[in-house]
Amino acid sequence: MAAPAQNVIYRLDEAHKPIWQFHSMPESAVGGGNTLDEVREEYRDALRFSFDTDRLPEIREYIEREAHMGIWVRTSMTSPVADNAFKQIANQISLYPDEDREWFYRRPTAGGDPVAVACGTKPTALLAPV
Repeated sequence: MAAPAQNVIYRLDEAHKPIWQFHSMPESAVGGGNTLDEVREEYRDALRFSFDTDRLPEIREYIEREAHMGIWVRTSMTSPVADNAFKQIANQISLYPDEDREWFYRRPTAGGDPVAVACGTKPTALLAPV
C-alpha cells in the first residue's frame, strides 16, 4: 500500500534555535535547522528513513510565520499569494482591539499556539482583470 500524502509545516521562529522547525502529519516527523532548504532536506531524510525507501509520497508543504504576539499564520508554500496573505492577515490582527485578539489565544492548536490558516492557493477573481 502506498504511503498517504504527508503534510509538513515549517515554522520560522527567530526567538528559538534553530530558527526553522518542522512537524509533519501523519508521519509525525519533527526537526529543525538554520535555513528553509536545510529543514526541507532534513524532513525528506526523515521520511526516507521512516519509510525505508528513496521513493517519497506526495508532500504538501506549509509555512508558519508569527503575525502578532504569538499568533501565527499558516500559508501553503505553493501559493502565489502567500506573502500577500500573510501581510494582510498580520496587519488585520495587529489592528484588532486586545479583547478581540483574545479570541485567538483561547483557541490554540494542539501545539499550543493560535494559528490562522490562509487556505487559498490561487489568486481570487478579485485580482484578475474584469
